[in-house]
Amino acid sequence: MIKLNIQNNLICNVGESKHYFISCSFIRPVKNKNIPMRRIVLILFVTFFIQGLSAQGLRLGVKIDPQYSWFPSSDDFVMKSGGRLGLNGGLVLDKYFAENYALSTGISISGIGGSLYYADSVQLYVNNKNKTIPDNEKITYKLQYIELPLGVKLKTREFGYITIFTQIGLTTQFRIKALIDTNLEDIDDDDAAEEINPVDFGYHFGGGVQYSLGANTSLMLGLIYKNGFTDVTKLKSDKVTSNTLSLRVGVMF
Repeated sequence: MIKLNIQNNLICNVGESKHYFISCSFIRPVKNKNIPMRRIVLILFVTFFIQGLSAQGLRLGVKIDPQYSWFPSSDDFVMKSGGRLGLNGGLVLDKYFAENYALSTGISISGIGGSLYYADSVQLYVNNKNKTIPDNEKITYKLQYIELPLGVKLKTREFGYITIFTQIGLTTQFRIKALIDTNLEDIDDDDAAEEINPVDFGYHFGGGVQYSLGANTSLMLGLIYKNGFTDVTKLKSDKVTSNTLSLRVGVMF
């Protein structure tokens, strides 16, 4: 068997059995495309989310949650110096597998943050440059994530127009924006995405009430607490996690 490269990407094989034969094939080059894992997860989630809209036993809602967040640390080297107010807005999707039990998910954009003091000076990569932050300088983080929760929701039967619910589950957040602010003149709400881990993973739990407006529409009011498992920052000297307390305000359809 003789293999000939006639032209770019055109391969021909010349062989012999009882007769001579020639077979040719065109090879199309394949480009190496490295798709980030977080993008694949997000695409799959949105696909299943849209497909689920046609399922029975499903309720769709919208929410705008005022929230307060802060960043506790596992090391005495880093001290918490206050939290930050923000908003979490998006869609809520409840898929009921029994009368009072549902899988609860959704997709939203969440703004969180907090302030930290570092006992020693630290070097951060800000606006594509290394910047040295002196010791005991207050650093305020302003972060924005795409939030994908997944949990279980339990509710009571309706009393009058009111239903009480509770829920617990896991929360995955994908970083889309990260800014830091200090009292230094050269660092004022500057991009610091390289200093923040791209994914934040944790748990959530909470509860509240839903007030029926008739048919399948109801107002929703509750309180949700979220606690992160993973390190928010990339500094190896400590572990900073995210804590958030949200006032759940929404409408279910």
